[in-house]
Amino acid sequence: MVPDPIIKEVQHFVVPSEDGKHESVVFRLIPRPGQTVFDLSFTVLEQRANLLSKFQTIPVLSDGLITIPSSTRVQMSGYIVAHPIHGVLAYQVPVPFMRPLQLLVDVSGRHVTIQSPESESPRSNIETYEVTELSEERSVTVGNPRRSANTRVLEAETRRGVKAEASRYDQTWFDDGQRSAARAFVRSRISKARHFVIVADPYFGARQVAQFLHAVLRANIAFTILTSRLAFEGEQTQQTETPETTAATMGSTHSGSEAASRRNTNVSEMTRLDDFTRMMQTLEQRGILNATAFVLGGKTPRLHDRFLVVDDLVWFLGNSLNALGDRASLILRVPDGESIVQRLREMEAEDLTFAAYADGRRKALSSRGEGA
Repeated sequence: MVPDPIIKEVQHFVVPSEDGKHESVVFRLIPRPGQTVFDLSFTVLEQRANLLSKFQTIPVLSDGLITIPSSTRVQMSGYIVAHPIHGVLAYQVPVPFMRPLQLLVDVSGRHVTIQSPESESPRSNIETYEVTELSEERSVTVGNPRRSANTRVLEAETRRGVKAEASRYDQTWFDDGQRSAARAFVRSRISKARHFVIVADPYFGARQVAQFLHAVLRANIAFTILTSRLAFEGEQTQQTETPETTAATMGSTHSGSEAASRRNTNVSEMTRLDDFTRMMQTLEQRGILNATAFVLGGKTPRLHDRFLVVDDLVWFLGNSLNALGDRASLILRVPDGESIVQRLREMEAEDLTFAAYADGRRKALSSRGEGA
């Protein structure tokens, strides 16, 4: 909130020896006008290969100059400055020094104007933007560019950190043909739900209710499904489960449900509506009474991406649940899930419930003489 009353600046740099074989870390404490550094204590922090290699407290002399010789190349250095009354005045976590620098210099070339239609319509508006081409890239290196052992250790540590961060956010790639593994991944996340689950997928249909939603372990879970007309309207050729598969889905003790036979069939709109209604009722049969489906409005649903929300965690799905594992795709947990949930709740408030949509759609189909 306010600067400390004693220290104005801490200078922190590394100085090589005359023979170039050793180096020293130098600190210089500059006090504010009228202040002195005599009563301060200074703690040197050094880190090597992600381990704390030095923690040394040194009294500060009146000139504020501190020199720490090192027999090896310093990898990361930091400090703590403390006062007997004010406590910690300054703290710097161990950071590496900038040694060689490589600069890439580009020279601006010609300006190019690009025109592109905004949509596929013949009467689409034309969007115009400009690009400045770059040429004559030049590299300027300051210092010795050789890669030391410390540099290689830092690079390996960075790679491990990136992989750990990817694992933290569930970054998982599913190749085509990994349907079972992909479904098991999603079900394992849904099974951990304690309060609510949101599935936002424009192609979420009846089969996905059985494949995924029944994975919950608690009956008091509140389900919200955001699907769209794309899951129900138009002639579709889809994979339909046989009665044996359905029995296994609904809790039968029969084994081998994954290997049960399936057949491809043209399913009418009325049948898809009835199937979805029936599958939502299976949740009620299990005692899951707080499950509501909404149908995104519009000829083209305004939601394109797919999301899975389990309590306060949100996953981005690169493929719809009805085709998960059919083609290569990525699943990734979103770092800021709260903003995604807020947008999905806004869509939920603006769209029809499935019951209202199905009622209107059945009337429209009946008036055209279309049945199951």
